[in-house]
Amino acid sequence: CMLRRLRFRQFRYQEAAGPRDVCRRLRELSQGWLRPEVRSKEQIMELLVLEQFLSILPEEIQSWVWVRHPESCAQAVALAESFQLGQGDPGGVWEQQVRAAADSCPGRGFARSCHPPPQNLVPFLHHHLLLPGAAGSPWVKRELSAQGKDRPYPCGECGKSFGRLTHLKTHQRTHTGVKPYACGACGKSFGHLSTLTTHQRLHTGERPYACGSCGKTFTNPSDLNKHQRSHTGERPYPCAACGKRFSQQSNLTMHQRSHTEERPYPCGACGKSFKYLADLTVHERSHTGERPFPCPHCGKSFSNKAHLVRHRSVHTGEKPYKCGACAKSFAQNSNLRQHQRTHTGEKPYECGACGKRFGWRANLTQHQRIHSGQKPFPCGQCGKRFGESSRLLEHERSHTGEKPYRCPHCAKNFSRGSHLVSHHRRFHAAERGPGPALAMPQGL
Repeated sequence: CMLRRLRFRQFRYQEAAGPRDVCRRLRELSQGWLRPEVRSKEQIMELLVLEQFLSILPEEIQSWVWVRHPESCAQAVALAESFQLGQGDPGGVWEQQVRAAADSCPGRGFARSCHPPPQNLVPFLHHHLLLPGAAGSPWVKRELSAQGKDRPYPCGECGKSFGRLTHLKTHQRTHTGVKPYACGACGKSFGHLSTLTTHQRLHTGERPYACGSCGKTFTNPSDLNKHQRSHTGERPYPCAACGKRFSQQSNLTMHQRSHTEERPYPCGACGKSFKYLADLTVHERSHTGERPFPCPHCGKSFSNKAHLVRHRSVHTGEKPYKCGACAKSFAQNSNLRQHQRTHTGEKPYECGACGKRFGWRANLTQHQRIHSGQKPFPCGQCGKRFGESSRLLEHERSHTGEKPYRCPHCAKNFSRGSHLVSHHRRFHAAERGPGPALAMPQGL
């Protein structure tokens, strides 16, 4: 979606073979960006309002907000307020520029300037696409002629123009990838000083934005705005395909991929694509070997935070997730959800080949190998392959001679637990004492 939006924004008149072709190309690009077959009228209106909002911001704040790619008006407003509150607004640039614009246009009021700063062709396109015949209007002619006068510094990559050379240089970092601002605590680099400032709060613990309802604090205003919807229950973003509503535009965008199967994030190393950027980031660490989450207890490192949280329970013994049916506790919420299926009988994973259902995804995966004939676990000694890792482990004992299951009655050893159970039923069923369920593999 972001790439289609950028393509629409950056389209140049010179790319087409005349005015008629310009209109045709713009309609195609707008269809790809706005996607009316998936989005509702309200969502399309939200995108158009967001574009216009970005286009009329003062230059300094416009560039600062634009490179952060807000996905909704609420996000753009939060970024603008963050800039205004001092996160990226040294000297009150916002107030100075808006006041100057209002002074130069008497009677127009605070919110509009004489000539809204063009975001390349965006204001022109709104008039040209939504108001037929507007291409020859004085407003459009004035806008096109003003571009060269008011913004003499064009970007050589995308054609976007700026009124100041410093703004152009800041913008060019979105193309070059230059990140001149490094964090002194962890060394991570950023393209903008304001982004570094926000990041440093992760190290300092500073959370200057407080929720008026519950007092919870946040490092940036956009996170505060999202959180406040948990109090109001507001879910302003509906899915046009199924009607489900979301409190954040980004959550809706991710949800819509469940309908379209879109996977817009490809791995540069192996080509595998992902629905979510976070999943791609974690996957890329399988190529780089990066493990940025160390355990404070033992120093072991992990590629993602969820694995670290799961591991830490080994040290703390904490099991905060309790089953309401039997009071059994678990270290992970996912384990609790799986356990609860033993009470409810729920089996949400269905085999597409035979319709058999399973309570756990791992069991479904294992079952599907019966249909596919896949045997991904080879024996390192003889090459024989198995569909389950547990079967491979049992087979390997035929090479090593290991018999880890001991009968508590006669001390006879077995290579498989099932063999011990059969032995107990045959020879010791009438005897008192611990049964095979209590017998443990030797050495464990």
